[in-house]
Amino acid sequence: METQFLSKKIQFGDCEPFEKVAVMPARDDTACPAEFRPRIMIHVIHEGNCIPEEYIFNENGGLLIPKKLLHQRYIEERDWGAELVAYYTASALHLDAYYRVNIARVLLDFGRFPGDTSKIDNHMTRFAINHPFSQVFSFQQKRTLLANYYDEISNRIEPILADKLIAIGIHSYDEKNHSDLRRPAISIIDRSHGHQQGIDIPIAMFDPLAPHELAEYTTDTILSSRIALTFEEAAIRVASNYPYSLPEGSVEVRSQIWSFFRYVQQEYEKRFPQPAGASEKTPRNATWDMLLDTNLRSTQSEAVRSYLHMYRKPPPGTDKFYQQAHLEYEKIAQFIHQKRDLLVEEYMQSSNRLSSICIEIRKDLLWKFDAGKPQRPRLKNAKKIGRVLAEAIKQYVTVDREAKAYSLSKRKIKVF
Repeated sequence: METQFLSKKIQFGDCEPFEKVAVMPARDDTACPAEFRPRIMIHVIHEGNCIPEEYIFNENGGLLIPKKLLHQRYIEERDWGAELVAYYTASALHLDAYYRVNIARVLLDFGRFPGDTSKIDNHMTRFAINHPFSQVFSFQQKRTLLANYYDEISNRIEPILADKLIAIGIHSYDEKNHSDLRRPAISIIDRSHGHQQGIDIPIAMFDPLAPHELAEYTTDTILSSRIALTFEEAAIRVASNYPYSLPEGSVEVRSQIWSFFRYVQQEYEKRFPQPAGASEKTPRNATWDMLLDTNLRSTQSEAVRSYLHMYRKPPPGTDKFYQQAHLEYEKIAQFIHQKRDLLVEEYMQSSNRLSSICIEIRKDLLWKFDAGKPQRPRLKNAKKIGRVLAEAIKQYVTVDREAKAYSLSKRKIKVF
């Protein structure tokens, strides 16, 4: 069982950027009912250990990053022990697998928007191409890194998320803040940084048609409350959205916006179906692609976005296409505005809404460190935390959801 976990050392060479890792079911009573198992995803995006060779050496065969600096940054960036908790949670629930990103975070952070991270960027302002690689890569290296790994991970994870009820991202954070204050054992992160700072959903990040309620919480709050309560009952201290909230580029925030627009698209197509045999490259599809481009990776979508919201000129000879895209956008906007309260309410309260949560666990609880260097995993702690998390998820899907659905069915007035 232990051999399936990623080695603590950096792996230089080829690897699968995103992997489904099979698990053995635990011999206990925490198993989730079979009908819910396919709808739960446990994932780890920040414990990868792989750096492909093409990003290690320069054209003369020398190291792009000094060896000592690379190893130091690798240790700092890796979410030590997150994969252990993912395994034990999936095993306790009797899921068939958990999912992991194998690319080392020191190279590429899938939990951020594409772009360069500078030396002075912090946890909330960083981008996908991590420092110091962002300072030494050529333009072409950055393009291929994002195309071959960031996009590949996205292409694999999107269809998995499409039918999920729950997506739990397991992470680990440092024992202490910069002020030397010890952090809680666990923090449940489910609120966007923009909303926390009073920005709601910035236009530069997502389309303004996305309702601000989505940024308030990325989950059914009953689930996050259930997780917190179950950990506290197990005498494991829990915080909420501390010491930080979710960056707008996080998987949790991006997937929530993507999931909402996907839901709206399905409702819109029921009301206004496209003609049979319509081309995929229509202004209408280009507009939907723009709304669903929460990774900000499409040049076409960016062009539509800048035409609609920055009033920029379209490429020569494409005026009619962009004018029609604007008309399609106005139709979609009208559909959302006319049914906004109903659409948002149905989505937010739907029993099929995607709840996406980040669970941060203190690294020192999951790994033994000596002078800042990881020594060995603390399997008993990881197993206990994974089991408690599984108990909370099981309670939510078997009891809490039904209780909420019953209350909603009896509700006669709007709950504020």
